[in-house]
Amino acid sequence: MIAIPAYLFYAFPILLIYGTIASLISEYLVMNLETYANLSGKPFLKTMLLCIFHLAFGLIFLYASLLAALLFFLADQWLARMKKVYRLSSALISFLIPFMLYLILYFGFQVS
Repeated sequence: MIAIPAYLFYAFPILLIYGTIASLISEYLVMNLETYANLSGKPFLKTMLLCIFHLAFGLIFLYASLLAALLFFLADQWLARMKKVYRLSSALISFLIPFMLYLILYFGFQVS
């Protein structure tokens, strides 16, 4: 029973860091392909390429990371459809919250 939370406790930060980097690289690759392959009027093709890149990066750790890659892709698409402008400080805060929670929980379990 405790094995799953313990596994997620250590896997979550790794998947978060790797997923964020993979998501940024996927966006960068699709942006460059959009420029060089003239994909400006083809949003469906851009979305499919983005999904393929996310899933390709997700294959590195197989099942758990493949599901995480799909969730990252869906979150990226949802945030893109909201068309809200995010500042760098908002992105950094949302990126640091899970790490702070991880550290609090980690050191909390070390003390007990």
